[in-house]
Amino acid sequence: MTSWARFADDNPTFAARVQSRFEAHLHHILGTLRTDGSPRLSGTEARFFDGELWLGCMPGSVKAKDMRRDPRIAIHSAPLDVEMKDGDAKLSGQAVEVDDPDRIVAFLIGVGHGTADDPPDASGALAFTVDLLSATLTVVAGDHLEVSTWAEGRGTSTVEVS
Repeated sequence: MTSWARFADDNPTFAARVQSRFEAHLHHILGTLRTDGSPRLSGTEARFFDGELWLGCMPGSVKAKDMRRDPRIAIHSAPLDVEMKDGDAKLSGQAVEVDDPDRIVAFLIGVGHGTADDPPDASGALAFTVDLLSATLTVVAGDHLEVSTWAEGRGTSTVEVS
């Protein structure tokens, strides 16, 4: 598994392109696994803070229960642009629950919820960071698709699909 910071250090241009797709809007699609192993899709907010990709959850949410039980996840940037001129990003990896309240408060402040002088109440807050296994960016390029993929241990490759 690779942290977002390490992925970005090793692949700065590609990581910036993928991150820009997730930062283009707030809401994305999270894939988790149900207790019976079938997939579950949930809406989620994905935020970048302090070299990590963060996911926040409501306490008691089924996606949080899924990630606690089986941390394997996939996240889709869910582009709002139907022409996908800027691309469509997908990530896979594992969710890592953040159990340090000070880190959660720093994250909340970092994404605009409160200040150091007026910190948010993080009691009951539930947050996860993501360790990456792979990242994919699909872009419409004229009459074909360009699909760029990074996988841990294999680096980045791009194929054209007509």
